[in-house]
Amino acid sequence: MTDITVVIPAYNEAATIAKCLQSLHIQTRNDFEVIVVDNASTDRTQQAAKMASGNLHLRIVTEKQKGRGVARALGFQQAKGKYILSTDADGYVPQMWVESLVRCLKDPKYIAVSGTAKITDCQSFANACFNIGQPWMMRVHRLRFQHVYLCGFNFGIIKKAYFAAGGFNPNLLEQEDVDLGFRVHRLGKIKFFPNLPVTVSGRRFKRNFLQGALIYVASFEAYRKGENPGLLYDIRN
Repeated sequence: MTDITVVIPAYNEAATIAKCLQSLHIQTRNDFEVIVVDNASTDRTQQAAKMASGNLHLRIVTEKQKGRGVARALGFQQAKGKYILSTDADGYVPQMWVESLVRCLKDPKYIAVSGTAKITDCQSFANACFNIGQPWMMRVHRLRFQHVYLCGFNFGIIKKAYFAAGGFNPNLLEQEDVDLGFRVHRLGKIKFFPNLPVTVSGRRFKRNFLQGALIYVASFEAYRKGENPGLLYDIRN
């Protein structure tokens, strides 16, 4: 029985899920299971995941209720491992990602670990702004709220800590990772691990970088005010 589970929520990610799974194929360790949560996709996400599964210990589960919170929650409920890692379906994780995050989680000082992201598929200005700004925002959050926030595209947590914190809020359409981080922080330390950024799609920023950034900030502020933030505009069109 594996000690490690990787959870990947996916909504209409037929074009990206294969590359994500390919990055898991080449990890420095392979003793982990992968759960792809198909979040009411209307494209061929499941078929693309199956075709790219190769030798991965892959399970695909379906969550018909839309929303990242409920999708991640199902994946974590299904996880067999005592260490649960998570990324997004448009993410490409570094080769030592699984090994490194699990090593962090085995350190008794920490119950969770969160890393950064980078984009490479936008114009050079947008790439630079994101790749400098995203880690900077994590540091600002740590100064403001006295803890590292969990980034859904690059984090890991001990399963017992996840359930002790109450798990993902299934009613949140987004900011479910940040919300979980506030509750996990009350139980123990979250390690900030910027060494291995996950490469994610910059599609939110291709139309207008500033607009994409402001939409995220507005979503976070809505969450902080106790409002349930609306879904981001459909970035697949």
